[in-house]
Amino acid sequence: MHGNIYQLKVLMLFLHRGVLYQHSFRLGTEIEEARKFDDLVFEYTQGSKKAYRFLQAKHTQDEDNRKIEVRDLLTKDKNRDEFRLAKYFISYLKIKNNQDFADGNLKDFIICTNIDFDLDQSTAQNTVRKLKVKTSGPNEKIEILVEVIDTSDVFFKDGGTRYKFSCTHDNMISIMQPTFKGAVEETIKELEEEIEKLQSKPDQDSKRKLERNQTWQREFGRMMNEGRWKTI
Repeated sequence: MHGNIYQLKVLMLFLHRGVLYQHSFRLGTEIEEARKFDDLVFEYTQGSKKAYRFLQAKHTQDEDNRKIEVRDLLTKDKNRDEFRLAKYFISYLKIKNNQDFADGNLKDFIICTNIDFDLDQSTAQNTVRKLKVKTSGPNEKIEILVEVIDTSDVFFKDGGTRYKFSCTHDNMISIMQPTFKGAVEETIKELEEEIEKLQSKPDQDSKRKLERNQTWQREFGRMMNEGRWKTI
């Protein structure tokens, strides 16, 4: 229930934003085509240009003790994947290659949560901050940097911080490339299985999903063949 209330509050903030800035907008939730960013889709028009913002809300009741660690971002455990970057990367690619959103600019992909990163305190006041580096285990010595985005957005008038991952350092790119490559390969296999099941279903919704999945399969296959996942 607490997660649903948190999601509702975020929806209300976006509604307030749309009215405040006098956007022509549409606001949706639980949109299937938004994949893992389905908690909120904000479609708006400025002038003649349409844009989309996608958001996934992640709320925890243990906000005083819980922090987002390196292992949360890089985990392969699908039972503990609420902040797993590979999962959101695949959703980003599917949205990018979906005709439902081809008429606008994909402005933002946001994960909104009530907990912070587990930061190295030596960088906690900097614009570019480093997550605590583990000294043992599978994520030993892995450095992930996040950059604070300076914003006067109405969302942050009562506090909070907005981050983006800092990719100006080669270490972040080298960390994520094999992770994303593995995620794309796994997704291609999943799409093959889904396509096989959908081919035997005659209803219109299944035909629509079949065509969509075949588009994703072709695009992901080209991406692997051309190595384009390295440059996204």
